[in-house]
Amino acid sequence: MLTLIKRKVSKNKRRYQEDNYDLDLSYITPNIIAMGFPSQSLESLYRNDITDVARFLEEKHRLQYKIYNLCMTRKYDHSKFKSPIVYFPFHDHSPPPFHMIISFCLDVHQWLSYQHDNIVAVHCKAGKGRTGTMICSYLLHSRICANAEAALRFFNQKRTMDNRGVTIPSQIRYVNYYEIYHHQNLNYHQTTLYLRAMEFIAFPDDLENSIVYFEVHIMDKNEYTSPFLNLNIRRGLFRFDVPNSLAIKGDIKMIFYEKLHFKRTKYLFHFWFNTFFIQHGNQESQIKNSNKLDYQISKEGMPYIFIVNSMGMDNLHTIFSPAFKICLVLTDQPHSPID
Repeated sequence: MLTLIKRKVSKNKRRYQEDNYDLDLSYITPNIIAMGFPSQSLESLYRNDITDVARFLEEKHRLQYKIYNLCMTRKYDHSKFKSPIVYFPFHDHSPPPFHMIISFCLDVHQWLSYQHDNIVAVHCKAGKGRTGTMICSYLLHSRICANAEAALRFFNQKRTMDNRGVTIPSQIRYVNYYEIYHHQNLNYHQTTLYLRAMEFIAFPDDLENSIVYFEVHIMDKNEYTSPFLNLNIRRGLFRFDVPNSLAIKGDIKMIFYEKLHFKRTKYLFHFWFNTFFIQHGNQESQIKNSNKLDYQISKEGMPYIFIVNSMGMDNLHTIFSPAFKICLVLTDQPHSPID
């Protein structure tokens, strides 16, 4: 009965079902494992039991494995394992800070290069979205896969039965970022840009005459909350000029809400991007794989346009059509001309 419950909880993921094991665990390559959280107490009844995971790793890869825990707050008894456990924590349903991907790939590469039979076991909670983002980045780092599209496809096939592994647009976007970073041998640094304006295209009829607002989070801190925007939309178009411009740097999360009556709000959608890749993006790769376009219109100091369509937003609300787009107008300088 417990085995059936565990299989039901693991949903579309491939399980390791050999040698009397039945674990939410998949070999992506012979030396890279993606797995669910090694659980204790009640949770072990419907997820991987930490004792079973430890027994499996000791039996199959004794003293040659290294565990990577990507969970933000979830930890477990390290004494169950006889090999290193390291943390690269970030929030569920989100991409990691980009510098963390670089550190993760370097750490994995060092461990796997140290000894031929070394393996890594990577997990978050379900061992799919966050785990897939990091593993796909390493597939690019090690040149096992030639591009982000191939890495995502490879992971999805190896980890799931329906090819739906990494599905959150912002996580896919960051795998594309790593392709650009690694293949172009870029020197990553946090780049400051200035948010000058925002244009909404093909806004849904359901939100006409609504009041919306948005937040800009930098490094998980809410740095800016817009005024309430009365959407007196004409032909689905609306533009908001950011007062005084807003300096943004590094990993940026934008969250959009609808203001309801009696101080209530309704979450609409959010998305992530990184300012460094606004300037160092490859248009063809990003349009094809992460539903976004960024390009420089003119010389330094002139605008960059960052476009996210409805397929590039996380937790997409059903009222948004495929034609919906948000255009962010950004500049290198706070008072550069934008028209």
